[in-house]
Amino acid sequence: MRGEKGSAIISWALLTPLIFFVVFAGFVMIHLNQIRACAAMAARESARDYGINHKESNARRVAWDVLKQEGLLSENAAYPKGGSRNFNADNDVKFTEDGAWVTCVITYRMPNALPLVPRLAAAEDNPSWWPKEFIFKAAGSAKHEYED
Repeated sequence: MRGEKGSAIISWALLTPLIFFVVFAGFVMIHLNQIRACAAMAARESARDYGINHKESNARRVAWDVLKQEGLLSENAAYPKGGSRNFNADNDVKFTEDGAWVTCVITYRMPNALPLVPRLAAAEDNPSWWPKEFIFKAAGSAKHEYED
């Protein structure tokens, strides 16, 4: 090759994978942040409903409905647990009361979409640094509303 043509090809060959990695990582982070925001919205709505109606079962149903509307649960997911690959015994909606305030904490576990990637780099089947699932905990609070 004459001139600078070879160095331009080498620089593009080195930069292209880096650019793809940065773009892919950006999309993954945006997606995970969207899931966290949806779980937080469900926690706020559920806490608000519990603060108004004082019924945990209704508030739990509100959380499930918001998670379904936002696409975190399938439409045919059983209420309140089971029937969905995302909700199991570790996923839950819990309520705590502190005087005039009620807090709802939603724990949502999302399976890792790329569980076999570490096999490309290491001989370990289950490395400790690569998560099998992503765990989101979102909390929302609301004041109790009392009727006089």
